[in-house]
Order: sequence, then structure tokens, then C-alpha cells
Amino acid sequence: RQGRVLIEKREGGGVWQGLWGAIQRSTETPPKEILSEFEISPKDIMSLEFGKSFRHTFSHYHLDIEPIFVSLKQEIHSTNSRSIVWTSLQNLLNKQELGISKADQVVFESLVSSTKQ
Repeated sequence: RQGRVLIEKREGGGVWQGLWGAIQRSTETPPKEILSEFEISPKDIMSLEFGKSFRHTFSHYHLDIEPIFVSLKQEIHSTNSRSIVWTSLQNLLNKQELGISKADQVVFESLVSSTKQ
């Protein structure tokens, strides 16, 4: 369904602990490995787009973010984890039902603006 995103809850320490956000992995992680983690096969992919990279600055370091947007032919229901959920962009950005970081807000807003073009 259009306008829905798969997000995960941040675990561990740090400033984003407990917040929800985009699936985040190291740039060294092969895309196939990330997809298989969520039981998504290449045949499930409708499109793959690279978003505009940007830098998010903290008081003590910089985080370079390189978004990749994967559109699926259908929503995958294999996420049996409480730390991973599907939600609508509207709930995430407008209703703010789940807490997200400012960096994740920028990523999801760029997704919304790219679908309006």
C-alpha cells in the first residue's frame, strides 16, 4: 500500500534510543543482506531509488546519511518483531504517533516530496 513505511525501534544506548526510524545499516552492508534480513526477495521489489545524501550534525560528531528507498509490490507480513512495524507516512509525520529523530523526519519528508513530483 502506497504511503506506508517499514520502521524499526532504536535499541542500545545513545540519543536515539527508544525512537523509531528508518531501517539503518552500515553502508558496507550489502543491500541483499538487508533485504534477506526482512525476508524480502528481489522479486518482491517494484523499484529502488537512492535519495539525496545529507549530513546530520550532533554536538560531537557528524552522521552522513545515504537514504535508499525500496518500493515493494506488496507489504511483507513476515515482520514478527515488536521492534519493526509498518506505519503510514501520515501517522509518522503528521500525527506523530511514534517518536522519530529529526534525521529520520528529513528522510521521510524527502520521500513524501519525491512522490509529489
